[in-house]
Amino acid sequence: MNFFEAIKICFVKYATFSGRASRSEFWYFVLFYTLGTIVTFLLGGVGFLIFYVLTIVPYFAVWIRRLHDINRSGWWTIPILITSIVLVGTIWFIIWGCKKSVSEENNY
Repeated sequence: MNFFEAIKICFVKYATFSGRASRSEFWYFVLFYTLGTIVTFLLGGVGFLIFYVLTIVPYFAVWIRRLHDINRSGWWTIPILITSIVLVGTIWFIIWGCKKSVSEENNY
């Protein structure tokens, strides 16, 4: 999967919190989200707010689908986001985002 395919899939699955997301889909969308956030923030104005509102739901959806892909519940998003304030949660998200997909059937 390439960069543009990943972005397209994430917007097609805008609010789909079930299923799985591959590592490439996840990391390409995180790259798009990060670059878009930085660029729109630096440009200032309403662009940042518009970009944020349009991308926050697919960002969380792809995170939850990625957690499903490594056989974790999407509910892990809540405590990890809370602990991200002290950087511990961010480290777990990066580790889980890099994990290899689980091939067997999962419950998520």
